[in-house]
Amino acid sequence: MVKPPSDPPLGPLLRLEGIDFDRLPSHDCSIDAIKPLIINLLKESLDFIGTVDVYDQQRDTKPNPSGWYPKGSAKFNGAKVTGGPDTVAVELLERDILQSELDAVVNQPYGGGNVCRKSTKAVSETWACRRSFHNNLTQNGTADWLEFLKHMKDEHVKTEDDMTDTVVGTNTAYTWNDIHRAMSIDLNALGMRPIRGPSVWTDFTLQVVEMKHDLGSKLFDYRVFPVLQMSCLSVQSAPHDEFLVISVPINGWGAAPVPHDGRKLANGPRTTIGSYVSVERFRLGPKTQPEAPLQKVSTFGKVKSSLRIKKLKPRPSVAQIAEAAPVQQAEQASREEGSAAGALQTADQAGIARDAVNPEDVPDNYLDNLQIEWVMATASHARGNIPLFVQKPFIPKKIAIDVPLFLKVMVNKREPRSPPTPPVGSQVANDEQAAGQETTNQEAGHQATANPAAFIEASSNAH
Repeated sequence: MVKPPSDPPLGPLLRLEGIDFDRLPSHDCSIDAIKPLIINLLKESLDFIGTVDVYDQQRDTKPNPSGWYPKGSAKFNGAKVTGGPDTVAVELLERDILQSELDAVVNQPYGGGNVCRKSTKAVSETWACRRSFHNNLTQNGTADWLEFLKHMKDEHVKTEDDMTDTVVGTNTAYTWNDIHRAMSIDLNALGMRPIRGPSVWTDFTLQVVEMKHDLGSKLFDYRVFPVLQMSCLSVQSAPHDEFLVISVPINGWGAAPVPHDGRKLANGPRTTIGSYVSVERFRLGPKTQPEAPLQKVSTFGKVKSSLRIKKLKPRPSVAQIAEAAPVQQAEQASREEGSAAGALQTADQAGIARDAVNPEDVPDNYLDNLQIEWVMATASHARGNIPLFVQKPFIPKKIAIDVPLFLKVMVNKREPRSPPTPPVGSQVANDEQAAGQETTNQEAGHQATANPAAFIEASSNAH
């Protein structure tokens, strides 16, 4: 098979080779000092994850110009697995990046200046990718846009810890606090418009994070993966609202100074430092639907079927609806499940710019046709005494499992909803009051039986 050229060209930042810690701007540097690195990492990540859209648009082209090829798909069923009744389908792709492709970029300057890696020889990379679609609803088995924003952007490290059994420790070692909400980047204005994806981004976070994994056997050391992790939110991205979470390995972390709080997981006993690079894109937009049924992927990633996506008629974005819908219409819709008020709240809380739209163009069932597309592409190497060729076959299936794990965790993260309070004086209210009094009396008797000393003391006080 003839390998197609990279489109767009690869860059030096989003590499398994990682970024040298001692060449990063200090965590207390000015925004101007860190901004070039953020701009270039954003542009490179957008272009790379955008190749998944190229694959989707040209599935029948051989070889696919995106460089991706299908690795089957996986299905997860049942409340015990996904937290809800519906089947969760995950499409799997893979992409090989040859050493010859990386030789030209791995030692290029990055960060907008003359900063580059210490001289290194490029090593080929195998990227695995998964894509799943989720109804924009706050119910078991899925999650709405605000929940994805909170738990996968704002609380990404905590959520990874909650949903991954192998994670035995996390540590946010350094944080660039000043960039949060203080920076807005317009790639188009900088002459760096991404080939695919929005140009204007805000709500940036940047931090160095450690994730410690237990591989489940005393034969293997713990693995600590130190990464430079960045997240950001798009602005004026109609018809889609989206955010990114990007992780790049940190080189030289073992010799890096211990942070001010004295914590550094990589310094623990029986610890090997691994490498992990990824881009995650979360995008809210018009619903799509599979044209063909999905089949489970084999352990070694053998293709059993290919998921084909059929796009429905495009509709205005959530942000557009929020601007166009009259207030009274939103109030009326708020009384219904999955109303346009939810879309208004989404646009407001996410800080997404609004564009005017004719309300007549907004269908009544608009929110029923919204869904969240979750795409994640990654390359990793646990290093140590586990050869990469042993790890590679299991990576697609492993990243697919993360989807139902997140949905299952969301069930526990949601606060239980209280039932509506019946009107005072109604028969239901009177019955509940009587039942509550009976329960209180029973509990008091139970407590007295369980703790005689407390009962005696209470009786004495009563007299």
